[in-house]
Amino acid sequence: MKHWIFVVVLSAFAANSSASSEPQNNCGSLGNAFGPFDYLDPNPLKTRLAAVEGAHFTRDVEFLIRGVTSTKPGHDLDYILRAFPNHHRALVSIGNYQLSTGRVPPDGARYSAECYFERAMRFKPQDSSVRLIYGQYLAKKGDYKGAMQRYLEAYAMNPKSPETAYAIGLLYFKTEDYAKSLSYAKKAYGSGYPLPGLRKKLEAKGLWNQDSKME
Repeated sequence: MKHWIFVVVLSAFAANSSASSEPQNNCGSLGNAFGPFDYLDPNPLKTRLAAVEGAHFTRDVEFLIRGVTSTKPGHDLDYILRAFPNHHRALVSIGNYQLSTGRVPPDGARYSAECYFERAMRFKPQDSSVRLIYGQYLAKKGDYKGAMQRYLEAYAMNPKSPETAYAIGLLYFKTEDYAKSLSYAKKAYGSGYPLPGLRKKLEAKGLWNQDSKME
């Protein structure tokens, strides 16, 4: 009987400490007092997500106007991204926050923007949107090589995404690889991407043929 009780207690301890025993790196353990939870999970996590967003992800926080728990939004973004590491909109916000302030980590946040992206990828490696958003952040930062790496990873996971195809095509245009830009533009528009920006850029270069077959 004593042996059985010991096994139960040991099993419970192992379950509760699995997150805290995760190997540490420079971006910290994913273990958290609340979560971590998957941003893409259906109910019942939507209830938890709604509670966290209601308390910490106001419009002012998302658009970096002011925080809820402090004057600056870093504390609230940090809370959200520790509870939901792959929270797509919060990842966009933390990237923009670091770019706009130039501070690493941004005020109120415990990690750099790069760390929050790394944590999101570590938490949900197959969430292609995390890699797309990371690529967009790196492209804004001017790291085109790093951005392309993340874009292509996202595309390999979800080749039907017109958003990712468009991002790749736009970056190839910026780096003057027009043949590849055109190829991915056709994929994006062939899948219904609505914004005309890349097509207009290619038209200005005389590269877009409206009658060409969509790939």
